[in-house]
Amino acid sequence: TRFAGNCLVFIFALSLSILCPPFEMPTPTGTYSIGTARHTWTDPTRLDPFAADGSNRSLTVEFWYPEQTTEPCPLIVFSHGAFGYSGSNLSTFRELASHGYVVASIGHTYQAFFTRDTSGTMTFADTAFLQRASELNGTHETGNTEETYQTTREWMRLRTADAHFVLDTLRAECLQTPADALFSRIDLDRIGMFG
Repeated sequence: TRFAGNCLVFIFALSLSILCPPFEMPTPTGTYSIGTARHTWTDPTRLDPFAADGSNRSLTVEFWYPEQTTEPCPLIVFSHGAFGYSGSNLSTFRELASHGYVVASIGHTYQAFFTRDTSGTMTFADTAFLQRASELNGTHETGNTEETYQTTREWMRLRTADAHFVLDTLRAECLQTPADALFSRIDLDRIGMFG
């Protein structure tokens, strides 16, 4: 069941926090102080393939941006890995923002280790996804390369659609609410992506 799977994910996260205790975050080297924001958006054109209730796909995007500038800043979109989450590369996000970049990190719902939307609702990774990702990461040769290809292709389709939705939504927000402290800083002509 989904509840049992979520419990296992929580126990794994707790164990990981004990085995890998918190560290001191490096101080960013740039000159800008860093602002943060979080937005949860629902794509009305797509159903979420992981949601049992047939709901539309919702994504939470976390942002880091330079606070003291009104100049347009390049946007860098981050897409985490199979066992990651939107804060996976936090020190990198902070470093980039301190040097004048806006970073948008997508939490791929049900494929992220966890997501927390703007209402505070936590969603943990889908257990079948985690199991399959573990199988693929644990071996170099699965014995069925066609099946592996089809599985990862399906995941990439979902993530590509997530990225397109986020970029389209960001563009709309920048054009509709240009006075917003976050969206007024994004230069839509300078966009990069990493992950």
